[in-house]
Amino acid sequence: MTGMSARYRQPMVGIMGLLTVPEDLGWATISDYIGRPNVYTIFFVIGTVSYFLMPVLTSVILFQILVYAIVFLYGGGLHPFSYIGLFEQGRLGAIHGYILTAWAVAGIVGPMLLSLIYDNTNSYQLVLIIFGGMHVISLIISLWIRGVMRKMKEGKIYTNNTQAANS
Repeated sequence: MTGMSARYRQPMVGIMGLLTVPEDLGWATISDYIGRPNVYTIFFVIGTVSYFLMPVLTSVILFQILVYAIVFLYGGGLHPFSYIGLFEQGRLGAIHGYILTAWAVAGIVGPMLLSLIYDNTNSYQLVLIIFGGMHVISLIISLWIRGVMRKMKEGKIYTNNTQAANS
């Protein structure tokens, strides 16, 4: 998309690999301080901006920065999963399994979707716009979940666990 030569692509892949260490340690630590829902909101905002900007970039450096941002977010999404226990502590294993299954399906469907769109349009721009749109949907859902969590804390919504605890 930016005409980057192999000379610049190869080190870029290496740098993406190096990002796995700080993403693993960083996002889990950050989520301990600012909260899991806030971390996911940050993920979806950065992802949305990155995916929508990438199709219009001509600068190799800015393109690389956005790719690094997306890669940095990717692994970080697995670490703050512990907040799912706020909803159904008795079903934490099952919920975690659903999330990992969805993650795996996305890992298969995403590249297939990318290839299908690229093969039909000979461009990655539509793919990036679609992925940006998915981030917008994810951001909306994460904000909705915040409202649900707030109502749970206020005692306006009860789960099976909170009803048992209040009995």
